[in-house]
Amino acid sequence: MIVKMRLPRLNRLAMTSIKHFSADHKIMKTKFFLFLLITFNFILLTCLYPSFQDIGWGVRAGSMGNSFTAVADDVSAPLWNPAGISQLEMFETTFMYNKLFAGIDNVNLNQMFVAAVYPSQMGSFGIIATDFSLWNYYKENMLSVTYSNDFSEYIKLKFPVMAGINFKYLSHTYILDKRTIDIDDPVFEKISAGAFSPDIGILLKPYNFSFGVSALNILQPDVGLKTEDKVPMIIKFGAAYHLNDWKIFENITPTFDVSYRKPNGDKADIKISGGIEIWFSYHTLGFRLGGNDREIATGFSYNKTFGKSGLQIDYGFLFPIELTATSGSHRLSLTYKYFLKR
Repeated sequence: MIVKMRLPRLNRLAMTSIKHFSADHKIMKTKFFLFLLITFNFILLTCLYPSFQDIGWGVRAGSMGNSFTAVADDVSAPLWNPAGISQLEMFETTFMYNKLFAGIDNVNLNQMFVAAVYPSQMGSFGIIATDFSLWNYYKENMLSVTYSNDFSEYIKLKFPVMAGINFKYLSHTYILDKRTIDIDDPVFEKISAGAFSPDIGILLKPYNFSFGVSALNILQPDVGLKTEDKVPMIIKFGAAYHLNDWKIFENITPTFDVSYRKPNGDKADIKISGGIEIWFSYHTLGFRLGGNDREIATGFSYNKTFGKSGLQIDYGFLFPIELTATSGSHRLSLTYKYFLKR
């Protein structure tokens, strides 16, 4: 498969060739670099689903097959449904690292984010920064601030009705080495671009049910370097049911998601995901299982409380169904929690 190409070796060979070209062959050098750039983008866009293409974020969400829109009850909620942070009763901050498609030679794909949520009487506030990178080649970043509140009292409903909004900035950057920069060609004049877009979300929790809907990248921001390159809007719908405790099983939550994404000039991408989360031993140990048409997933948690604070470690394993020569993606996060009086 194309993902097995040895990209760093290809890059070194290309740059060595460029070094020996004369000044009269600038056009040839430019075309050769563009060939590498196009090849790299094909790998990302066709095979590896980068962050702007809804790869999914968060360990718990990933362990449930990336079905989290109707759950969204931890600090990663803004990445799925910004309304969800209203469910948090403690200050939370987290760091997540994801090693994507481990085992593929010379392809070093990484996904990280850091986030915090502060609940207050005026609503809940969140901030999150994400990073997706193919080291030494390409990066995608997002910075987002979130506000959410429960409006059930204002509309006189007996169950939570939460709404939230993200204000975020998306950017991506191509990383050039010194020899490429020395080409001094106008085609390399701009290597990064960014744009702003809001997200919105609603979460309803009647009785033991949860229903969530969110719209991400509403303005379809243009992050093109030379030509238009809009980030498609993503519509997510999710449903979950919270079962009563049964014997040693606690907080049993089956959930499913439907995600719709329509790039300009391309076919719509519809993804259906499902999963389940179960806790044990007074919410100390957690187990998850899930999947969709592209991957199967599982994971676990260890949650420990210390007075007014607590720590939670989450691990998730996602194995792609169609991609060979990989040992899967491995997500790990550490979350700190502290109880606050509203």
